[in-house]
Amino acid sequence: MLADLEVMSVEGVTDAKAHKGILQAAKYIINANNHHHLLEEAFQRAEGYNLVIVGHSLGAGVAAILAILLKPHYPNLKCFAYSPPGWLLSSTLNNYAKDFVCSVVVGKDLVPRLGLATIQKLKEKMISLAWQSNQPKYRILAGSFWRSAFCCFSSSADGDDEDFDYEAGVDAEPLLRTSPARTRTYTNEQEPKDQSHHVPIIEERLYMPGIVLFIEELVPQRGCFEMPTYQAFWMRPDSFDEILVSGFTMVHDHMPNVVYKALKSLADSDFTVPTL
Repeated sequence: MLADLEVMSVEGVTDAKAHKGILQAAKYIINANNHHHLLEEAFQRAEGYNLVIVGHSLGAGVAAILAILLKPHYPNLKCFAYSPPGWLLSSTLNNYAKDFVCSVVVGKDLVPRLGLATIQKLKEKMISLAWQSNQPKYRILAGSFWRSAFCCFSSSADGDDEDFDYEAGVDAEPLLRTSPARTRTYTNEQEPKDQSHHVPIIEERLYMPGIVLFIEELVPQRGCFEMPTYQAFWMRPDSFDEILVSGFTMVHDHMPNVVYKALKSLADSDFTVPTL
């Protein structure tokens, strides 16, 4: 997320760069494979099979870069990256990977949206909201914790946060519900003196690997014991450019068992791979 980039040597791809730490993890696996001849022995036992690489979360990032490194040796390989890091590959390298890498993202999953720029954007909104609210901050945090801990007893895991209008300013409902809110306004002289949150972030844009299948619940405001139903769409990797603060859901949607259930419910669906 905040690591350096490293240049990759990929035939036919200019300016190929990837997240340095995750690339190093993929290279470690390559070296281990070359030393122990793991894939060579596997294909001797299973002739006619193709290579499929999978991973979840940071492991999905490693799987995607591993697929890029192995592609010249296994032209028919495929990679499925479940809930991968969003800021992983440079634009040119991601375009190259679209032919053999598919990312899967469920709902408001935090990890595919994490990046220096998205964190900076979230920080600015939080500072703005904190200054607009006249509620003690401990009450805001306590209310958020209470709702996250006991979300199953409400009609929605996210409560009413989705009704908050960022553009409406101080007249809008608070992002974190407590008691009826009192708000305050301030002049430029009263504004926070720390202006570090206004410093623009200059960073090369990175992307989620390959094509992206986005899955969301058809009826997000359901009871705790109701089985979810899902729908899926093909989306562009640059669509996930904002962290969606939603308490329980932003972590829940990242869990591998949730991804598995969502994919299993869509197993009979027919998805035509898009041209992006």
